[in-house]
Amino acid sequence: MPFATLQDTVIIVLWEVLHWTRIPRLLILSKHRKRIPIPLSTAELTSEELLRIYATTSRIDDDSSRGLTTRPIKLVAPDAIMKVGNELEMINTQFILSKTTIPVPICDRVVHCGRSDYLVLEYIPGRTLYSCWSELGWWTRLRVFITLREYVRQLRFLTHSRPGPIGPDNRPQICIGPLFGEKAGSFEDKTTFAAFFNRKYDVTKRYRPRYVANVEKPFDDSGPLVYTHLDLNMQNIILGDDGQLWLIDWDFAGYYPIWFENAGMQVFSDD
Repeated sequence: MPFATLQDTVIIVLWEVLHWTRIPRLLILSKHRKRIPIPLSTAELTSEELLRIYATTSRIDDDSSRGLTTRPIKLVAPDAIMKVGNELEMINTQFILSKTTIPVPICDRVVHCGRSDYLVLEYIPGRTLYSCWSELGWWTRLRVFITLREYVRQLRFLTHSRPGPIGPDNRPQICIGPLFGEKAGSFEDKTTFAAFFNRKYDVTKRYRPRYVANVEKPFDDSGPLVYTHLDLNMQNIILGDDGQLWLIDWDFAGYYPIWFENAGMQVFSDD
């Protein structure tokens, strides 16, 4: 469900007019301050207890009011949900909490169970933009556009010399997400990163030329590597009951070319 109506176009034009004034900051759907992480109630539970609760609880994400997902999300405490996740998503979320004012869920822990990992996160009451966009008035939609642009602006202040996710150590990490054909790397620098995509371009042009008819080569690695969500679709944006706009699902995030955020949104533009 993309932002694609005439009303949305008018809103974008209005935002461009307001962009150079001080007005938009007053319209941003967040509290403009860093959150201090506080322990969730699940901190008192063992991992085994959390797994038992997860196994016997119904999923909460099969309601169309929140938007669908392929990974079951279950409420394991009044303030916490549990889903399939990994350490990278926890690291990314904690990083954003410490470096920006973007509202993101607090992470409790990663629970390991056999070959599966589960992430315990703060529950954010609200509705995804996927489910509520058609019900929002033009004023709220304008505030959503302004807020998302402010969030991306904050992310672009976070830069690094090496592409890819933040890992538990200082070593290069595997890049994941649809732009990589699920996963690729790791990469030591922008040069090896660009070489990977140029090789993909050459192979695709040879065997599937129509897929790259509008793609330019070489890969543009001239700009800085900035922190990028890389999965900024309407199911990962929650309009909270508290009036704030929350960004969730940071498992694809990392340092990438400045235009990667837009490329990632294009992948999901038809969702």
